[in-house]
Amino acid sequence: MGTKKLRDDLNTQISIPLRWMFSYSQKDKKEYMIGKIEPYELPEEILQRENIDSEGNLVMIMIRLKDE
Repeated sequence: MGTKKLRDDLNTQISIPLRWMFSYSQKDKKEYMIGKIEPYELPEEILQRENIDSEGNLVMIMIRLKDE
């Protein structure tokens, strides 16, 4: 399936495994992808910033797609 490299608003590069993406939606002319990911697959910087346990439950992610 592969991965998609994304960059968040705080300039952290995130490699999201595409197998975790499960929904695409539009609201108010904005595009979103919603999915879930194992916490250990997130960068350490995000785990610390968001106080996420790397051995905890799945994390729901919502990605707003925007122009570069």
